[in-house]
Parts: sequence; structure tokens; C-alpha cells
Amino acid sequence: MAYVWQRWLADALRAEGCDVREYEGWKDRGRPASTGDFEPYGVLQHHTGTKTSKTNPCPTLSTCVHGRSDLPGPLCQVLIGYDGVCHVIAAGRANHGGECNGNGPTYSGDANAQLIGFELDYSGSQPVSPEQGDAAVRAAAAVLRHYGRDETYCRGHKETSTTGKWDPGRNGSGDPAYRMDEVRGYIRDRLAGGGEDDPMPEYVSLGGPGFTVREGDDWAPVKFTDENADAGNVHPEGYAWLNLSGAKYVGQVRLNNLSGPPDARLLVRWAEYESTGGQEYVAAPAPAEYVVTAAGIHDHVIDACGKDHRVRPEVKSKGGDVVIGGTGLTATYWR
Repeated sequence: MAYVWQRWLADALRAEGCDVREYEGWKDRGRPASTGDFEPYGVLQHHTGTKTSKTNPCPTLSTCVHGRSDLPGPLCQVLIGYDGVCHVIAAGRANHGGECNGNGPTYSGDANAQLIGFELDYSGSQPVSPEQGDAAVRAAAAVLRHYGRDETYCRGHKETSTTGKWDPGRNGSGDPAYRMDEVRGYIRDRLAGGGEDDPMPEYVSLGGPGFTVREGDDWAPVKFTDENADAGNVHPEGYAWLNLSGAKYVGQVRLNNLSGPPDARLLVRWAEYESTGGQEYVAAPAPAEYVVTAAGIHDHVIDACGKDHRVRPEVKSKGGDVVIGGTGLTATYWR
């Protein structure tokens, strides 16, 4: 595994309709790489064990950021207050999951390496508020949408714990459990776009083969041959294009198993083109530049596509030819 910073978190939560607060320094906050890997692919839900209310919705924020005398922070990546506000506090590894027993799609071992930690700031015995419950579902869906995973990749700490944890608590003192199967059902409906009155984004998930980026060549499109999901039929099969005319979008392109000379760099951009007439290049956000590593890279974008335009990810190499082992793309978009 590797240590991969999850700096897309706040934007993905906003895209799912969450009320987000970014804690200062969160993009560079995390446990040191010396404490373990961090390449998450799912969500683990917890509760703080603190009594909360409308007038005191998030009393545990500082503790989750800075930790306790017996456990250094951060203690999660996202803290969800009783008022439904999602406080994004860390993009790196956090002390939240401990040892994992391999429940569901997880594997036995280090939970902190595998899963994004969500703390619900409430006692565990009081009912979650409607705002808090909605935010927990939206936030989990946002992360799973980003990873291209289904609802089974959201687990409760009581499901993965090897030490008898009961997170994320109960649905009120008279109810024996915060039912994770029920929560996963809500997440499944949200991922599918059902059960909501507000507009839902559409979702696309693609995969593609490897290829070589030659130094000195112009920008090359990243092509995709496999459609894992394409709810809005925006991807002409076998091509790089996303036909997102008039849409706002949040996307991630994954370039896996990279290799090249020691000084090689890979530039990545999301380019917009006309989809009618001459199909000319229009514009692109400033490209990101990455050091070539075997772990690969994930490039993120938040942008809007003009009317009668389409978008594709493109790459260019510096310092030598770069071999890409495989590709993937996930995006949510709103018409």
C-alpha cells in the first residue's frame, strides 16, 4: 500500500449537498507515514460518546483534531455535528479504526489504512438528529461515489472492531442498535438517485488500458474502454470524451502503476472542447504536475462544462517517457 492524501474530501461532500466546514490546515493534517499506510477505499462510522444538542452541536471538535492524552489526533477525517455540519479536519491517516476483523469487504488488519473515519458527535444513546442522520448518509455516499464503491463499503465500528466497540451507537435509548443495514439502505438509495426531493447528480465510472506518454508529444487523451457506470450516457464507449454540455462536475482520473526515468514528471489536465463544428480546444484548468511513482496518481477537478462542449482528461510527460499501467475515472455532474 501507500500513503495517499485525500484532499478532495471537502469538495466531494459539498457536491453531495453536505454543509461543510473546513478546519484550518486539514489538507496537511494526518498521522505520520511512519505510523502506517493510508490508501482508503471505504467509510467507517463512529460516535464520539458526547451528549450533544441543538445549542451545543459539536463539542468534541477540538478533541477530534488534536487527540487525547492517550491517543494522538486526528481521531477522524470528518466530524458530523448534531446540526448536520460536516467538519473536515484531516486529509491524511487518523487514529479511529484500530484493528479490523475483516467484516464485509474490509480485510483483517489496520483499519486506519483502509477506511475514512466519520465521527458522529452524539452520545450514542440519544437519537441522532434528522440533520445529523441525513449528513451521515450524504457524506458516506460522497466518499463511496468518489471511490466507485457501493454501500457495502460503509461499515460501523461495531462491525469491524476486535475489542467490542459499539459505534456508531443506538437509534435512541429504547432501540437496541444503530442498524447499519438500514443505514446502508439509505446510502444505496442515495447512490442510485432515489428517495430525495432535491436534484441528484448523475454518476459515471470508467476504466481503461495502459499506454505510454512520449516526452515531446502534445497533450494525449486518456481513453476508457470499460463502463462500470454511466447513468447519463455521457461516455461514448471506447473514447476519452465526457459529453457534459452545460453541466457542473466533480471528477477524478486515476493513472495507475506509473514508471519512467528518475526525473520524469506527468502533467494532467481536464480539457474542454467544442462538441459541434470544428470540435476545437476551448480551455482547461491549470494542469497539475506529478512525480512518477509506482503507486500512481489521482488527479481531481471541480469545473463546469459550457453549452455544446465536452471534456476529457489529458496527459503530457516531462523528463522522459512515462508508462501508465491502467486508467480509471469517476465523476458526478449536474445538468
